[in-house]
Amino acid sequence: MGEKSTGIAAAEVGGRVLAGALGWVLVLLGTLGAAATLLRLAGTTAPTNYTGSAVAFGVCVLVVAVGLYGNPSIRERLRSAIR
Repeated sequence: MGEKSTGIAAAEVGGRVLAGALGWVLVLLGTLGAAATLLRLAGTTAPTNYTGSAVAFGVCVLVVAVGLYGNPSIRERLRSAIR
């Protein structure tokens, strides 16, 4: 029972690759959202709602954090640094 079959190993590698890709997509989307929120606040053409902008920026930061933690390689580095 010590050896894994090739199907299980391939599924684990595929899962890690997909989780990493999804993590980086979340980081990209969160960064773009945060940049758009800050640019909207800096611009004078759109009406500004500071509460809505703060909530949007907070959600974007949360999406970036989830994306970073969702990436398996970064998560393993964080866990090894904490121990």
